[in-house]
Amino acid sequence: MARSLLALGYVAAALCWLRASQQARLAPADAFARWWLLGAAVLLLLAVNKQFNLRAHFETGFRALMIAGSWYDHRQPMQFFLALVLPVVLAVSAGVFLAPRARVFVRGHPLALVGWLLLLLYQVLRQAQEWKPMLHWLDSLRYHDWRLALELAGMLLVALAAPIARAPLSVPQQT
Repeated sequence: MARSLLALGYVAAALCWLRASQQARLAPADAFARWWLLGAAVLLLLAVNKQFNLRAHFETGFRALMIAGSWYDHRQPMQFFLALVLPVVLAVSAGVFLAPRARVFVRGHPLALVGWLLLLLYQVLRQAQEWKPMLHWLDSLRYHDWRLALELAGMLLVALAAPIARAPLSVPQQT
């Protein structure tokens, strides 16, 4: 039930961002319509992930590959790579690529920035629990007590950023 409600929350946030994208297209200057659309797409992916628990399906697939490759008994280095290293590398790479292009958008929409950072933190911590040695550290932080609040806060801030967005008076050229 909670999973479905959270998925609906992501869909509602995505609809807010789609609406902001449509409004931005109608503005006289380029009012970041593409950024709103990209955010809506990411929110829809998060909704699908939340509803269908894609992580568990990927986990099952990787487990089958490890068993078939006869290295399931030595899986901890691969778990570390898939659970921590790969997502961090992908997030940093995306950040390096998007940061210069999104600078003006982020300055004009600080709620969106804080919300996305909270959602990223939630995703990183959620993914970190897949690497079993991390569980003790997460338990010491009482992660399971506040992870829902972290996800909800990020989702709400991201969703609220769209309706209160205002079109900039003048938008500098993005490089």
